[in-house]
Amino acid sequence: MVYSKPWRRAIVTSIKAKLESFARQYVINHFNGQQAAIAAGFAPKSAKVTASRLLTKANVKALIARFAAPTIKKEQVTVERTLVELARLAYLDPGQIVDENNKLLPIHAMPADVRACIAGMDTSAKGKVTHVKIAARPGRSTCSVNVSRCFQRSVFRIWA
Repeated sequence: MVYSKPWRRAIVTSIKAKLESFARQYVINHFNGQQAAIAAGFAPKSAKVTASRLLTKANVKALIARFAAPTIKKEQVTVERTLVELARLAYLDPGQIVDENNKLLPIHAMPADVRACIAGMDTSAKGKVTHVKIAARPGRSTCSVNVSRCFQRSVFRIWA
């Protein structure tokens, strides 16, 4: 693009750099628009509104997709994998973590789907697992997942 006045080039370049910074910060801040806007140098008081406005722009969406792609590829994040993990939590049978005498099974004896749902463990002084914390089961409201936010695809709904 040819600019008749040199200062216009500086303004356009500055705006592009700010939008690119916002998109990069949006991915870094785990898709928190307000924090991304503040980190990109927008006014903190209006950061939430600014982020909302920027997220509607096609060029900003394209930048976010470009910056998020390596992370998604590296972490092997796919719609299918996300839906499988959500289903594991929704259909978890807590009876699979204990034996017939209601004693906690060793971790290696639990099915892989159950192990994937473990959020934490408490151990005794001897190192024996005494309590297993299971990740929160998604309710009906959280099972209605808008996957498109992460993957820029259609909306998928899963009902538990």
